[in-house]
Amino acid sequence: MEELQEVVMNMSRNKAPGPDGYTVEFYQASWHFMGKEILEAVEESRMKQRIWPSINSTFLTLIPKSNSSEEP
Repeated sequence: MEELQEVVMNMSRNKAPGPDGYTVEFYQASWHFMGKEILEAVEESRMKQRIWPSINSTFLTLIPKSNSSEEP
């Protein structure tokens, strides 16, 4: 757990680690309540040598709110 936490905390900020769009800051800020689940997912993938199909095929997009929205 400590090794995975160290890797996450030392990653370059403002980078998206995958197609889901979540930045490193998201994982660093939420580590205190998501770290255990992330470790479990990593370990299960490593032990079974495969990634959950739902993770492998899921794409999320975060759309930031803007106060100056304009219609085209």
